[in-house]
Amino acid sequence: MKRSSIFLKFSTLPSRAPKVIHQHNPPIAAVIRADLLQEFLAWQAQKRSKSLAQAFSELRQHCKLSSHLRN
Repeated sequence: MKRSSIFLKFSTLPSRAPKVIHQHNPPIAAVIRADLLQEFLAWQAQKRSKSLAQAFSELRQHCKLSSHLRN
């Protein structure tokens, strides 16, 4: 597919509707609005799981704070 025909295809898309790009049926990419991308990236960062080392580091901090409060 030529670059000009790809541009023409995407230039006719409704601006608010995501477009999924398939290659031999499975989806390989999606074109979405920039604000949806920012929402997704914020959600992903919030949901990103902590490493075990980070979890233990936070636990040590909590234990230190708790022991200081008791004394």
